[in-house]
Amino acid sequence: MRATVKAWRDRVNEWRRWQGLFNRYKLTLDQFAALEESQNFCCVICGEYLDGVSNIHTDHNHATDKVRGLLCKGCNMGLGNFSDSEERLRQAADYLHRKGSYAENYLPSRQEV
Repeated sequence: MRATVKAWRDRVNEWRRWQGLFNRYKLTLDQFAALEESQNFCCVICGEYLDGVSNIHTDHNHATDKVRGLLCKGCNMGLGNFSDSEERLRQAADYLHRKGSYAENYLPSRQEV
């Protein structure tokens, strides 16, 4: 009995999340499905397969609320942490290009510890 109730609650919660998504961005289910299909069910940035409601994040323009694409959680958080600023993202990419990864250049190897 408990497993049945939990499964029902999970389906209801998933449906509520989808309804919120559709209402917020004024998307229909068909529009969302077409967007998923156009991206081959993958994150636009990294290409990770978007498998399920908890891993699909709707990237949108914060000024207009217009949807730009579907992203994985990591890529969506990355854009958010850079405040959707192209300049800040370019500067971060340039920094990584110049310095390489932090682990390569600054962390001691296991033998050094």
